[in-house]
Amino acid sequence: MGGNGQIRLEWLDPADLRENPSQWRTHPPAQLHALEAAIREVGWAGALLLNERTWHLVDGHGRKAITEGKGEKVPVLIGSWSEEQEKLILATLDPLGSLAEADTGKLDELLRQVRTGDETLMALLEQLAEDNGVLDGLAQPEIVEDEVPEPQAVVVTKPGDLWILGDHRLFCSDCRDPEAWERLLGGERVNVVMTSPPYASQRKYDESSGFKPIPPDEYVAWWELLQACVRKHLADDGSFFVNIKPHMEDGQRSLYVSDLLSAMVRQWQWRFVDELCWLHQGFPISVDCRFKNRFEPIYQFCCEKTTSIRFKNVGLETSESQKRTAQRHKEGYRAPDRKSGFSDAVNHGTMMKDYAFTRPGNVIELNNGQTGDAQNIQSATFPVGLPSFFYRAFSDPGDIVADPFMGSGTSLVAAEQLGRKSRGIEISAGYTDVSIRRWQNLTGRQAILESTGQPFQTD
Repeated sequence: MGGNGQIRLEWLDPADLRENPSQWRTHPPAQLHALEAAIREVGWAGALLLNERTWHLVDGHGRKAITEGKGEKVPVLIGSWSEEQEKLILATLDPLGSLAEADTGKLDELLRQVRTGDETLMALLEQLAEDNGVLDGLAQPEIVEDEVPEPQAVVVTKPGDLWILGDHRLFCSDCRDPEAWERLLGGERVNVVMTSPPYASQRKYDESSGFKPIPPDEYVAWWELLQACVRKHLADDGSFFVNIKPHMEDGQRSLYVSDLLSAMVRQWQWRFVDELCWLHQGFPISVDCRFKNRFEPIYQFCCEKTTSIRFKNVGLETSESQKRTAQRHKEGYRAPDRKSGFSDAVNHGTMMKDYAFTRPGNVIELNNGQTGDAQNIQSATFPVGLPSFFYRAFSDPGDIVADPFMGSGTSLVAAEQLGRKSRGIEISAGYTDVSIRRWQNLTGRQAILESTGQPFQTD
């Protein structure tokens, strides 16, 4: 090998390192900010490279730029090369790395797993994915709103049955039972729990299941075991979404949902992240004292601050005027500085292309699916598009998602179409059958009873 074959590591003041006159790359300010954020988050994962004969940097000009003048030393690998060898390294180290053939599948998986709280660094990672043709946020799987089978007189499932449906698992049990969660998950952690629980004293459910509607003043106590189960099995960066709206009683809204929200935060120490609004058609019913219900709230809870949104998975195509507005914001972008809070204005567009999407708000408009204040219906079905939105926004393909009140299997269908692994619990054996038949109709495959290996058969 050329050179003296010896490399040593020293910690040096970046101000003492000479810029290389042959350096052929420049880093826009936004890239430098992202690089600084990465080092701040993980530390020095790589050293700069210096030729001691010329005292020129061979690699690490960006890292020198973000640390110079801050009174800290940086790790430097020092070698000894001729000027010709130095130029050879400078001409090949980065170019050959960039020309390497990429396994886009592995890169896709890697980029999906990388999360950081720094928005500029996340933007750079997303741009890297887009430039490599890996993560196409607008090319999401199309969601199909399938038919929901009617419950049958002959019920195949028995309480305690655990069904295997491809990558999914469905357990006929009480979701407030900690042992049910242990058996269902087998040590797995859940990335997203999205569910619509029973309403207090308002709907008739499958009476053969033994479930009885919960009086409003007992709802919080009834909920305690469930939230404890969810919390135990939720991933550190996971989210718990609850779709529930209080009913009307004596001309006013019941307060049991408000009591539940308060208990989640003050009694059980959940973080109340957000309240989202799902817009829908509602039921065409006539009421005298109020307007027709056209929305449902969905409450988001988590245990940690690290929950992140996959904005590119749920982005909406923008109009030309929205793109122009976004560009004006980019041109006036000011990158955060650790001391002052802001640094000189930079053109964000030098780092990022104009994305063809906008980040959605916390109002979700879906016009299919039946819901509302109607009483005495057997099930309250939300559309497949609703859990799909949350699965896209808060999980990645292959992640575990769960619904402790599976009902007719809408969450299962959403998970199947998006490549997530569903874990569901349903107390009604009849509605467990409905979910299984619905999945079988969608996929053309058969569910298998875990205890016997026998397929699900209605004959």
